[in-house]
Amino acid sequence: MVKLHYPLYWHCDILQELIILSRAGKLRDPRTKEALDIVEKKRDPDGLWHAEDYYWNMKRKARTKVKVSNVDVVDWGRKGPNEFITLNALRVLKSSGRKYL
Repeated sequence: MVKLHYPLYWHCDILQELIILSRAGKLRDPRTKEALDIVEKKRDPDGLWHAEDYYWNMKRKARTKVKVSNVDVVDWGRKGPNEFITLNALRVLKSSGRKYL
């Protein structure tokens, strides 16, 4: 739950829950402090966030005799910082009133 994921699909992680609380206007509630601290600490020295885990695997098993490619046409940000996680983390920190830049 505390690892950052992208894409989330139907799953959930700490940042997604904070996004939901942000949209509801509840990030200034003192009970969110620990979760916000966790997200802040995951920021790299370059100021960006990386995906730490994935809910999907590029390796697929063919159930038929038809060959299935394991190449995904979308770059989900497995290498380097993830722009979507960084954007959401910055949104959450800004909404919470914390220093975000």
